[in-house]
Amino acid sequence: MKAFVKRAVNCLKVRGVRGSLQRAAEGPQKRDILGFWNFIVNTDQIPFSFEDYQKNKDNPTTLNWVIPEMGKGSGGHINIFRFISYLERNGIHNRLYIDRPVNLFSKQAMTEFVRENFKILDENVELYHNTENMEYADAIV
Repeated sequence: MKAFVKRAVNCLKVRGVRGSLQRAAEGPQKRDILGFWNFIVNTDQIPFSFEDYQKNKDNPTTLNWVIPEMGKGSGGHINIFRFISYLERNGIHNRLYIDRPVNLFSKQAMTEFVRENFKILDENVELYHNTENMEYADAIV
């Protein structure tokens, strides 16, 4: 019972009331561990769009970063964010996308979490909680 209460309180902190109710309506989660990590061997290719290139070639250089969801104090993410901030300060614009979020289910939740826990990340970096509407970039990391 104690573990359930702890999980419920944590869910309220992370998701808020609306998100917690939505999560409760979904029922118990069954984790497909292999399915969750299959992005490692994903070989989907996105064709080069010459039209998008022509429309954006005079814009500043932009990088899209696709990363797994992070936790508080995640060391690997801190290093990625340091590198992104360095690039941002040196004229390369960056967008950060979360691949298959588990807890950061909205752009607002992600922005609040990152700004609170990773102050090292430059404020000009655009944050997105999924990759569904990824915009054109000069490269994807």
